[in-house]
Amino acid sequence: MNDQAKLLLSAYRPGGAEATDPAFAEALAQAARDPQLGAWLAESQQFDQAIASKLRGLAVPSNLRATILAGAKFSKPLRWWQRSRVWAMAALFVVLASVTAWQVSKRDRLDAWQTDALAVLDKVETGALNLDFENPQPEHLVDWLRQNAAPAPAIIPPALAAHPTFGCKTIDSGGRKVSLICFDLGNEDQAHLFTTARAGLKVEPPEKPPIFSKQHHWNLASWRSGEEVHLLATQVDETRLRTLLFGSVAVRSISAPVLIGGLPLNL
Repeated sequence: MNDQAKLLLSAYRPGGAEATDPAFAEALAQAARDPQLGAWLAESQQFDQAIASKLRGLAVPSNLRATILAGAKFSKPLRWWQRSRVWAMAALFVVLASVTAWQVSKRDRLDAWQTDALAVLDKVETGALNLDFENPQPEHLVDWLRQNAAPAPAIIPPALAAHPTFGCKTIDSGGRKVSLICFDLGNEDQAHLFTTARAGLKVEPPEKPPIFSKQHHWNLASWRSGEEVHLLATQVDETRLRTLLFGSVAVRSISAPVLIGGLPLNL
């Protein structure tokens, strides 16, 4: 009983509105009858008066009101629908961050043969390595590659094949054979087509559409065609790179016919 009275009387202010409250009146009457409870009340009021006296002696900061209001603004509890919105936004942020990281990782990831091929290309570009065979016509380069048991593209995009070539080169990537054909796009722009066999590859690009990516200063496109996998590298922008990949045309050895418009022609 005394515990309930103490809980109520701990909020009692002498001379305040509580003095006329029936609940407080009953607790005060109990304190008057119970010496132990009366002593506790007197001690509690004495302590409260001492604290109040100390507080009255403190200067009130000039910015106290603004500080309290600012704290209330930031500590105001959110409604349930606001909490749901915050969690949804947080979840969306996490998902977008994960997808972005995955896309960046995927965009920059190359297979070992592609990394080795680009390293050889960089050396060719700087003159540290030479092309194995030079000829301005892509079909002559394809024929040379086949004669030297190197991967030769059976299909080259027509917009790319319409350009003259510089030459070709064979590349060894950890025992995997890769071929390189270099195209002259004009105005000192170039495009470089790598070809390797699908067999033995753990990861293959799709047949279409190609996968576009970027590695250092190279804009790249990779795709699969039949039993071959291709990588096209150029320093022109991605928009022009895409124009080089529209459609496809059969490329053959110089001694074999090619179908153009449904008619076999010997070129």
